[in-house]
Amino acid sequence: MNFSEVLKKADEFTLLLNSSTNTDMVKVVTLRRPEEPMDELYFTKLVTWSYGFLVEAGQSAFREVGNLLKVSDPPAATRNGIGNKHVHDLRTVLTHNLAGDEKSSGYRARSQVDIWLLQNGGEPVDWEKCCIALCITVIDIIDNLSNCWVSATAETSDRENAVKQICDAVENKWAAHELDRILEEAADLLNIPGLDIVAYRNLRLKEWFSLSACFSNRRDAEAGLRRIIQAELKTRFL
Repeated sequence: MNFSEVLKKADEFTLLLNSSTNTDMVKVVTLRRPEEPMDELYFTKLVTWSYGFLVEAGQSAFREVGNLLKVSDPPAATRNGIGNKHVHDLRTVLTHNLAGDEKSSGYRARSQVDIWLLQNGGEPVDWEKCCIALCITVIDIIDNLSNCWVSATAETSDRENAVKQICDAVENKWAAHELDRILEEAADLLNIPGLDIVAYRNLRLKEWFSLSACFSNRRDAEAGLRRIIQAELKTRFL
């Protein structure tokens, strides 16, 4: 198990997502690739490349497929969550000068990395074993996402909805009527009768669109807009 196998899986999943959505939502990773021997430098490059792919190249797309995975295969989703956390902690510790305060997130990340290295590489650290362990983790993450997407798009009737969902999440696009639904639900929740939904939406549309762009994906943007609209209606009308 080595980086070439990770790269093969990553390229296959990138092609699968980009071709099925007719987009380039998963970007190219331009970071330097690991080269043998499997030593500490190889491991460091493997960590940074894996982070670049999982978090930077396709974060919104992978997160949306991950949400589908939580429904279709909860155990796989749990493994992905743990694996992603390991990659994130490893990258944080390897690339940042972290504070020594025991209460800091940096200290906790270092502690988790120390445990991971001991469990997977022993003491003293066997870097080849660490490289292999991380490759296995990253490949498992990619395989779980890939299998989920293949399943979600297997039937023609489901494919269109799945593609629209992931594209909307990545592009964070909103139609005006979708904001009407959020506004109407907020007005009902706060018991504000007689509010002209369309008229009020038109007054606030530009700012709401701008605020939605502050979020990295559509799901989080919708949750944020719900809170913003509810708070706004309370301030204006209650």
